[in-house]
Amino acid sequence: MIWFIVLVVVFLGLQALGLKLVYAHKLPTSVNYFFAKIYHLSAGEIKDQAESYPVSLTRFMDHQKSLDFYVKNNSDNSFGEIDLSEVAWQRAVKDAWLEHLAKNYKLSVDSKEVEDYLKASNVIDQSQESFADFSKKTYGVSLAKFKEIIVKPFLLEAKVYQHMLENYNDQEGMKKAQAAYAVLESGKDFMEVAKEFSFDLTYAESGLWLKESELVDFYEPIKSLEVGKYSQIVITPGAYVIWRLESIVDGENNEKVWQVRPILVQARTLEEFFKQYMQIASVKKNY
Repeated sequence: MIWFIVLVVVFLGLQALGLKLVYAHKLPTSVNYFFAKIYHLSAGEIKDQAESYPVSLTRFMDHQKSLDFYVKNNSDNSFGEIDLSEVAWQRAVKDAWLEHLAKNYKLSVDSKEVEDYLKASNVIDQSQESFADFSKKTYGVSLAKFKEIIVKPFLLEAKVYQHMLENYNDQEGMKKAQAAYAVLESGKDFMEVAKEFSFDLTYAESGLWLKESELVDFYEPIKSLEVGKYSQIVITPGAYVIWRLESIVDGENNEKVWQVRPILVQARTLEEFFKQYMQIASVKKNY
């Protein structure tokens, strides 16, 4: 019994010493990563008025490793003389914030969504082998790690952002979109309203042509429109849109094509939400 107690005390002592050496940067990076993964260590903490939550040390180290590899092996990198450790830290902080919001909003990204995104990507060949080769050559990480630190956070960011817009976190943008809709309802010409409220008149002036197979997601409300009519406000990434249907014509292979014009009202970006949050939150780095 005494020997067991001694062994436990020794083990706990070595464990405490190991953790202390991790934060003192006295161990090899691979050993630090091992400890960080096993003990779910934090690289820091984010604290706001309501609660606090950790910034993952493994995520910070993953970003640091992939950024270092990218810069060393890609001559066209856009980081210049920027401190890559600071870039990795900022990415880890943003990941922690997004994951915290996703937990509160009950949002998640499953493996099927990740696979579907990779299959739909036109950046490189769509085989798993090609993606594995791409992630290794570009970021120096395995395909599994590429999905974990790049693809999954990207998809989660899109979900969190859409949720924030749909739940009126951007009151200024939504009020402007509602004002545009009210002016349309009063009978004012669509193009005149577009000129007053749109941040981009490109498609309002030239029109946008969409096949029936493309009328999904935020284009889907176009299906139910009659020619000359406009839609309710549609929330899209980065903008509030009011679609007007100009015409429906027969395209190639007798597939119908919808010509639409949008009023695009600028929405607050996710980066703006993040910067606003960082102004009221305190961030402590401990690694």
